[in-house]
Amino acid sequence: MTPMDNHTDPATTASTPRLSVIVVVYDMQREAPRTLRSLAGGFQHGMSESEYEVLVVDNGSPTPLGEEVVRHMGDNFKYIYVENASASPAAAVNLGAAQSRGDIIGILINGARIASPGLLKTVLHAFSLREEPVVATLGWHLGP
Repeated sequence: MTPMDNHTDPATTASTPRLSVIVVVYDMQREAPRTLRSLAGGFQHGMSESEYEVLVVDNGSPTPLGEEVVRHMGDNFKYIYVENASASPAAAVNLGAAQSRGDIIGILINGARIASPGLLKTVLHAFSLREEPVVATLGWHLGP
């Protein structure tokens, strides 16, 4: 996660989220909704939906995840579909970062993850401890 100083605009400060989470998905109709649910307001303890946004970047899935699935998670969720996407998620991450509004950007390159309750609040706390931190979390695999 990295701070993005150029996202601060005094005219929109009241509505600007502190944190933008970019989730890149490809052909994950089963996994992505579970990941997004774990990033939703009811699951992320200690955070209001106005404090963060989730940008779901579909990297050219043959069957797109779709706007409806993403918007169902909350008003702070946005869906972006990339046509003619490359196999690398790098361009999708950059597109999400370009459209993000938060001062801090978090990246989930693989949309098949479950965020722990309170993860986003802990990330914001970690950013308050140092001037230019790099914050990462461990990924654990469930099942075979």
